[in-house]
Amino acid sequence: MTLGLVGMMLVVVAWLLLGREHRQLTVVSLHTIAVVWTLPFLVAAPLFSGDVWSYLAQGAIAASGQDPYTIGPLPGLGAAHPADQQVSHNWIETPAPYGPAWLALSRSVAALTGEHLIAGVLLYRLIAIVASSLSPGRFPTSPGGRRRSVHRPLAGPAQPAGDLAFRGWCPQ
Repeated sequence: MTLGLVGMMLVVVAWLLLGREHRQLTVVSLHTIAVVWTLPFLVAAPLFSGDVWSYLAQGAIAASGQDPYTIGPLPGLGAAHPADQQVSHNWIETPAPYGPAWLALSRSVAALTGEHLIAGVLLYRLIAIVASSLSPGRFPTSPGGRRRSVHRPLAGPAQPAGDLAFRGWCPQ
């Protein structure tokens, strides 16, 4: 935990220093920086939140043909299931609060990865990276054709909060 906090602090300091120099950098450089400081999150253990374990468990419940809206991870999968062993005791018997699109995605992740938790976490991280890379802040023009700052990555996906919120949580 301490190492994670120190690493987060270093990334934030680097981002603040980058903000001072961003006008001298090209868009490609900014995107490269964003990719480079995202890489450690791909191989790190889930930080600051164990929600991904609940996602995996709820997806496994749905993939087994049960209704994750009426049954929680422990009653749905049993204590021996690998995902249940990681789910917080606060959520182990709580049914899924997420909408059908998220549960369909979670069911797909569970179907593809089975009981391989690391594969499931990595797939959720890949989904988070793809989703955040498609965010409107990644593109130099808005849908209406107005130009945006070419340095938009500093305010969007290249910021540390984006890494921590969308990629560090699990994948998160």
